[in-house]
Order: sequence, then C-alpha cells, then structure tokens
Amino acid sequence: MIDTIFLTVAVVFAALGICDFIHTVKSAFLFPGVKTESVCIVFLREEYALCQLRFFAAKLRWYGSEYCDKILAVTDGLSETTAASCERFCYGANLYLCRFGELSDKLNCLIGETDEGKQNA
Repeated sequence: MIDTIFLTVAVVFAALGICDFIHTVKSAFLFPGVKTESVCIVFLREEYALCQLRFFAAKLRWYGSEYCDKILAVTDGLSETTAASCERFCYGANLYLCRFGELSDKLNCLIGETDEGKQNA
C-alpha cells in the first residue's frame, strides 16, 4: 500500500516537474499575490516562421500565464510574404511581431514601461 502511494507521488512529481513545483511553492510563500509580466522573445527563421508561431501559440494556450504572458517574435530576415502571413497569424492573439531594431521599444511597450512613465515616476 505504501509502495503504491510512493510510486503514485513519484510519477506525479516526474510528470509535473519537481523544479517547477518548488519554484511555484517558493513564489507563493515569498511573494503572495504578486504577478509579474513575462514576455518570451522568439527569433523567427524564414523556413519555419509559421511553424514556430504555431508552436508558441499552442504553448501559450496550453500553459497560459505559467509559460508567459506575451510572445514577441523578431522578424528580421523574413521575406515580405512570410512576414505578412505571420502578421495575419498573430492577429488577435498575444503574439506580437517586431524588427530587431524595434525590440527594446516594443518590449518596453508590452510590459508597460515607456520613457514617459519613467520620467513621471
């Protein structure tokens, strides 16, 4: 009986991930009620751009805010047709596109820290 319970607990921890569990417990005790905003940055490749976006959109749907809140995809090196199809795919989701030179501004805009906000604080 004890062996069965131990084996069940071991399988559950293996499936959920012991590190993620410990991080969640630690965060719950150290920072109760605090939610940070996270952004995942992805560099798209020409051949796999839509596949990459589909993969990260599925992760975002499956894991929700446990994975990240928003996904920012960098479109440097993509052709115009690929970039346009990526833009159509991202419409209405928490997926955002930008060029590498705009990365800092777009990231600050997504997490709500603009230069105006820093000057007013």
